[in-house]
Amino acid sequence: MLGTLIITLWFVTRADLLEDLGFLNILLGLVCTLGGVASLLYYVWTSVATHRRPAANWLLRSAVAGALLIGNFPLCGYYLRLASMHSVRVVNATGTKIDSFIVADARGGQWELGPIPAGGRAKRLISINSDGPITFRATGKGATFAGTIEPYLATVSGKEWTVTLNPDGSHTVR
Repeated sequence: MLGTLIITLWFVTRADLLEDLGFLNILLGLVCTLGGVASLLYYVWTSVATHRRPAANWLLRSAVAGALLIGNFPLCGYYLRLASMHSVRVVNATGTKIDSFIVADARGGQWELGPIPAGGRAKRLISINSDGPITFRATGKGATFAGTIEPYLATVSGKEWTVTLNPDGSHTVR
């Protein structure tokens, strides 16, 4: 539950402190898991040694405890994957519909965020697995916008960008 709280707050604030707390939480989770596995093994061992009956009761409890201990690992992996993804937001301030907005990385990966209505917004999480520039190309009503979102990306932790397409044909990235 603590890990879920930390990653939720991190997605909202992107505070560096929360990244550090997340890694500390992982270490604490590993220590607690080792203690939990040791306790579970002791419980099973004493249950078998004392011929505790009915066996179904302690077997069910052991299975649930084991599932809870092991279930944290896939959840942690999922959260680490989410934290490594980047977020691209697009604000269409052009006054016309954008038919296509494509984000591209240096390896040729592409992500479509369009169509985006006039005055509308779009957002997408993307997984970039290569170092290099992140660019975009947008088309709509005969106009084409192209630009660089990030000149060189070499980061594991997810970044967040907002691309605003302006009425004069320019764009801003923050």
